Amino acid sequence: MKQCDKKSLLTLCLGAAGMSLRLLQNMTGFEPGTGLPIPGSIPGILLPVLLALSAVILFRMNSKLPKGPVEVPLSRLLNWNDKEGLFGILAGGCVMAFSGVLEIANAFGRTVTAVSADGMEIVTVSAGTGRSGVVMGLLAVVAGICLLAGVAICRKTPDTEPQILLAVPVLLLARLIFAYRLYSVDPVLANYYLELLGLMLLILASYRLSGFAVQAGGPRMFGFYADLTAILAVTLLADGHSAALLPLGGAAALEGFQRAMRMSGAAKGKTEE
Repeated sequence: MKQCDKKSLLTLCLGAAGMSLRLLQNMTGFEPGTGLPIPGSIPGILLPVLLALSAVILFRMNSKLPKGPVEVPLSRLLNWNDKEGLFGILAGGCVMAFSGVLEIANAFGRTVTAVSADGMEIVTVSAGTGRSGVVMGLLAVVAGICLLAGVAICRKTPDTEPQILLAVPVLLLARLIFAYRLYSVDPVLANYYLELLGLMLLILASYRLSGFAVQAGGPRMFGFYADLTAILAVTLLADGHSAALLPLGGAAALEGFQRAMRMSGAAKGKTEE
């Protein structure tokens, strides 16, 4: 089995374990009445431990890749005959953009009921409505489009630097700022820390990917962050599609880039024909 396939299988297994722990935490780790986390909840303790252990394992596995920088145009690094890798890139970029469209749609008209702070009144609270929800959705849409545009540039004009990929981590970082402002009003960090962590890892992986667009990419750290993004994306499935869709799309695209890149050629400063 290829090293890439072994790593993908391990990443999927670790993500499934994280999703199982998150499901258990959602079912047993919070008080039914208040929604506050139960002190000493085993799934709530084991999940961060699993993520930390996953980071150590994946760092060791990716240490076998060249450190970089790779002074080869991205269009020559990509194997255009690798249909699986290219499909992952295209599907992932489309899912990222689609997640933003859904978020914009959900930003209008969706409300939830909640108890006021004194516990005496039922109030209606907007969920993802308003300017923040729309802006976050637009940022996801544009990030997905930029990712797809970068691949199209590599395909149509070989040896051209697809600098539009540099915009992807910037757009996602702006989204992180809006997401933190939106979620930080929730006093229970356990409710949203995984979503923010997954977005941060996606930003770091996209940043490492953008290095290949200017012939300064590092396969080792790119693979590390991309694999961690995939683990968080699968884990977030326990919280529903709205939390997992963007990181899932990003993880699929990053996995596609890993498969399509000719890392053996990159290590020698050339590509296979």
